[in-house]
Order: sequence, then C-alpha cells, then structure tokens
Amino acid sequence: MNTPTHLLVGLAVAGRVRDDGRNLGALAGAFAPDAALFVLFGWAKLVQGVPDGVIFDELYWTPGWQIPLAVSNSVVVWGALGLLALWLRRGWLIAFVLAGLVHLGCDFALHHGDAYPHLWPLSDWRFQSPVSYWNPAHHGEIVQPLELALAFGLAVWLARRHQQPWLRTGLAMAVVAFGAGLGYWAWVF
Repeated sequence: MNTPTHLLVGLAVAGRVRDDGRNLGALAGAFAPDAALFVLFGWAKLVQGVPDGVIFDELYWTPGWQIPLAVSNSVVVWGALGLLALWLRRGWLIAFVLAGLVHLGCDFALHHGDAYPHLWPLSDWRFQSPVSYWNPAHHGEIVQPLELALAFGLAVWLARRHQQPWLRTGLAMAVVAFGAGLGYWAWVF
C-alpha cells in the first residue's frame, strides 16, 4: 500500500472527529513505518544522485537499508510501544500505535517480494503475500485501482467528517501525492 493511503486508513481507524491530538498521532503513526524508507530514498536520490533502479534493485536489499526497515516495521517493536501507550494512557500515543499497527497489517497482506521481517528482532522470517500492491506478477494491476478507489473514497469521507482546515488541506495533499506518486512510478518503471 502506498504511504498516502496508509495515512488515510490510519486517520480513518485511529483519528477522532473531536480532535484531542489523536488525529496528528494517527497520521504520524500511519507514516512512521515508512519514514526510514523516505529518509533513505531521499538521501540516496537527492544527496547522492543514485538512479531509482539502483536504489530499488540494489541499495534496498543491503543491511544499511534492511535493518532500519525491519525496526520500523516490527510488530514486536510496535507491540512494546503499544504496551507503553496503554500504560501511559495517552490518547495521541494510542492513536499513533494503532495507526502504525494497521499500517503493518496492510503491508503484511500486500507485500510479496519486498516483504518486511515483521517479527524482527525475534525472527527474520518474511511472509510473502500472494498479493502485491504494486507488482503485476502478483495482482498489482488489480490492487492499484482498488487502492486508488479506497484512497479517494476515504479522502472524501474524512473531509466530510472532519472540519479542521489543516486536516482537509492534508487530505487534499495526500490525494495529490498519491496521484503524483503513481504517475512517477509509471514513468520510471
């Protein structure tokens, strides 16, 4: 699943109409599992000038990339953070963890060859789903339009549900980012 859709799903699941900090917590939690990928990709692309093909065919599979991705996508790490959030009884932190766990669940179901070791550090085992959110060899050509429909539907529903201008602006930006991202990847690959 693409990051903008994760943001929309995370907000739909863990956000609140009466914003008490949970909406920002939900958005941050939905983004957090992908944060390491954005930092690593940005550094390689913008600072080092590495071509996309090298990034995803070579760098992505190196320990320097796989370890941070394993940490940020570990159910064990997120579960420990969830226990801390429940103990502290902080609504924004609970929303953060819930959105992060929903993100991991979606990735578990929609990553094939690029699956994460969700049980790290206990195990490096990776569930390779028969369905991929992007790979046409694993139904990506079916999943992408469904994800796009889900993203637009959630954006409309959330915009009608939430009245905060900052949130509505963010929803519009997520939809634009999703469309631009699909266009970019179609152009590159």
